[in-house]
Amino acid sequence: MKAKVKEKENGKGTEIDVSQVSKITLGEVYGVSRSIFELSGSVPSMKGKIIYALTKNEAILEKILTKADNDRGQMLKNYVKLNKDGSFKYLKQNEDEIAQGHQPVLDYKNEKGKQEAAIKIQNLMEAEVNVDFHKIDMSVFDNLDIAPSRNTNIGLFIKYLVSETPIVRIN
Repeated sequence: MKAKVKEKENGKGTEIDVSQVSKITLGEVYGVSRSIFELSGSVPSMKGKIIYALTKNEAILEKILTKADNDRGQMLKNYVKLNKDGSFKYLKQNEDEIAQGHQPVLDYKNEKGKQEAAIKIQNLMEAEVNVDFHKIDMSVFDNLDIAPSRNTNIGLFIKYLVSETPIVRIN
């Protein structure tokens, strides 16, 4: 991780924001994004600073995930059967599968294509990108009432978004 220091005048003095550029896999980007979503829905209340940081990070991650989803979609077009409108065809589910909450399964052209697609998607998810996260100060994070069982990706959230080094502000 490389630290970046940004100084700006804010009317109350100079603020120094220490942010860090992290190398992160696309798979981890999905995990961090999911964690932000889960955290937003599971914590009863949050202070403005954490909401601000989550919103900034959501915007950063959304750009990356939109591109990754487009790349994945283009890749899958070679392996999955398509409907007349160009959308992906899915295998039919029975009522039990639907009732149990099973996710729809893509209808691949053949088994070999399914295997090739799985390898390409795995490679895509392991690709690294540089992300300039808006870090959350540990003191702000400490005040959250988090239920780890409701946030399965909290470890990724902590790894990439929580700063153990205090974020310095000069007033």
